Amino acid sequence: MRSLCRKRVCGVSAILAVCALGASLPAWAVQQAGTSNTAGAAVAQRPEERALLQRIAELGRDPQRGLWMSSGAYRELILSRRQEQIAKIHELLERFPDSPAQEDVLEYKLESLFAIANLMKQPPTELKEAVRQVLAGSPGKSLEGTASFWRIQVDLYEKVMAGADGQELAKYQIEQFAQLAEKYPDNRHFGDAILGNMVQVRLMEGKIEEARSYYQKLQKYHPDSELIEPLAGELRRRDALLKPFTFAFTDIRGQEVDTTKMKGKVILVDFWASWCGGCVMSVPELKRLYDKHHDDGLEIIGVNLDTDRRQLDGFLNAHKIPWPQYFDGKAWNTPLARKYGITGIPALFLVDKKGILRSIDAHGQLQSEIVKLLAE
Repeated sequence: MRSLCRKRVCGVSAILAVCALGASLPAWAVQQAGTSNTAGAAVAQRPEERALLQRIAELGRDPQRGLWMSSGAYRELILSRRQEQIAKIHELLERFPDSPAQEDVLEYKLESLFAIANLMKQPPTELKEAVRQVLAGSPGKSLEGTASFWRIQVDLYEKVMAGADGQELAKYQIEQFAQLAEKYPDNRHFGDAILGNMVQVRLMEGKIEEARSYYQKLQKYHPDSELIEPLAGELRRRDALLKPFTFAFTDIRGQEVDTTKMKGKVILVDFWASWCGGCVMSVPELKRLYDKHHDDGLEIIGVNLDTDRRQLDGFLNAHKIPWPQYFDGKAWNTPLARKYGITGIPALFLVDKKGILRSIDAHGQLQSEIVKLLAE
């Protein structure tokens, strides 16, 4: 599945998934004076504590990199902010050991310790010790879950350093993430990323119902997650496999196109845009396949995600693309793209002679797949 990286949470990688998770700020970090939250009320009675909490929250929000700033300077800025955040956390814990935000700030300390190790390209030694101390105590469920997540990252790092291969790492990660998803699905720091990762893993394994179960947990515990919409589309695509594919429209040249009237043909549906580098690079191959197999029964339908009709017309004329194109100027909101959850292009579908959707990711095997379907 194409990357689901978000602005506030780094996408979980296929093997290591070791990225800093900037979760939604807790109540103490955003609360305004005068609210009725219990923790916030206690904080409001101690101005020094409140000031520390606000600074800790501020330091946890990495600023955008300015155009004038080099990558090295930006790295140093983030590193200094994270280091200051940890110093402020220690100050808070020492001065206010009864703070109602104690476990909250410990969760953010673990995240920043990982970020610092990553920025300095050093082993996560301090993170490992901090995780050990947390789990050796009697943490609340949220802190316990967050510490368990970072323990896994430390374990993965150590396995990499010990020479573990990718298959072993992936197996360990999936097993551990499945346990986290079961025990801590509502964790605000990693819950949606883990559940989303498990949806993707189970889909890749062909375990659709298990993937759907993880998705339902994602909806339940993280209804505002940015992962919900793209994963819903991924599930819809999987559900559409081996079912009739129907699509009727008037193309940009005024030609009526209806897949129900194309029985006996193999149809390649290409979701693309003229601004997409990968789409442009695939044009020569699609033209070659069309020229080679059109007389044998291959049809291609383009579903274009441009917004500028003139730009599209210019591209089609320049490249002499003969097959019909659907265009409505709605880009990613094009109905067919939304129906099948298209979040990355080019995306290629293959429909067999009976009108059944047989492939939703035909990249890298177009020639053999087309030949096979034409022979059926």
